[in-house]
Amino acid sequence: MKKNILIKMLSLQSKLRVFAESSSILYYLQELRFKSPIFLNLIDNHIGDAEIEKLANVLKNNTTLKTLYLDVNRIGPTGGVALANVLNSNTTLRTLKLGVNHIGPTGAEALANALNINTTLRTLDIRLNHLAGKREKGFESRGGVALARMLLINTTLADLSVYGNHLDDETGVAFARALTTNTSLTVLNVAENNLGDKSAIAIADALEKNTTLQTLFIGNNDFGRDGVQALVGIKTVDVKLERAQLEILRNETSIIPIIDYLSSTVNFQLKAWKRSVEGQWQVLFSKKGGA
Repeated sequence: MKKNILIKMLSLQSKLRVFAESSSILYYLQELRFKSPIFLNLIDNHIGDAEIEKLANVLKNNTTLKTLYLDVNRIGPTGGVALANVLNSNTTLRTLKLGVNHIGPTGAEALANALNINTTLRTLDIRLNHLAGKREKGFESRGGVALARMLLINTTLADLSVYGNHLDDETGVAFARALTTNTSLTVLNVAENNLGDKSAIAIADALEKNTTLQTLFIGNNDFGRDGVQALVGIKTVDVKLERAQLEILRNETSIIPIIDYLSSTVNFQLKAWKRSVEGQWQVLFSKKGGA
């Protein structure tokens, strides 16, 4: 009698490029259906929305896959919606990585709506996905705000990255509001966005109430002195933000005057940057401190 064999890990990183626009990818979907891996790596395979919709149909009722990597592909809003539909019914998937795609505000809203219902996903990485749209059409807040509001409802997501998505202060304040009551998130990455002092102050206030967040990535935003001071002035940051990395970048005049303000109980890493004549950012100084 034949035994059923569970393939625990199926990595096809960069291996499907020649198949991504042909029916040959269906072969690999059959592998997923019948060999039931718990980890699937499809990073960098030129996979587009049509292929994601095929994959989504397989995953809706899948009961074995726990980790799915789809970074560096060609997934757009339609693919984002298809994956959101998976989360509406799938109760097994724990980690979904979608970094460096193009799901946009529509994909972000769909994922947020799905996570208002889903109670099993623990990690969502949607860095560099044009969540605020594209510059030439004008940035918008709806995708980021939807994800932030999701955190008011969802009680299981522990790790969320929205790094590098041009998110603005409306989104930053929405995240702050969510952090005041959310009790599941332990890691939040909002670095490399367009957050300003309004976001920084709101997030700092929220972290006085939040007791679960452990790691906050918030560097490479547009903070001035007030925003920086609010973040590094959190007296309980060593407790509430264990291993926290508060990298406040790009504004030397905002940083130098407040170095003496820092408490010995605060874990911090500060960098001041200066733009060269050629327009390149150069490190002016770097300083670490804390208990």
